[in-house]
Amino acid sequence: TGTGTIWGPEDFKVDAFVGYRRHVPLANRNAELTAQINITNLTDEPSLVPLRYNALQTGYARILLNEPRAFRFTLRVGF
Repeated sequence: TGTGTIWGPEDFKVDAFVGYRRHVPLANRNAELTAQINITNLTDEPSLVPLRYNALQTGYARILLNEPRAFRFTLRVGF
């Protein structure tokens, strides 16, 4: 038995982050200030991603549930 090509939707998941760092005078010290934003699921892919078909290829045997798009902002000060 051979397997043929299985066609499906394109799958393009991306997480991204951007950060900024600089030295600032704070409390008579030269502190390092870091700001960063992280974005999970930037392309907002659907919540259901097929991973594997069943043996008869009539349905899914395994799926992945994506997390919804999320933003996280972090501000850090180091001495």
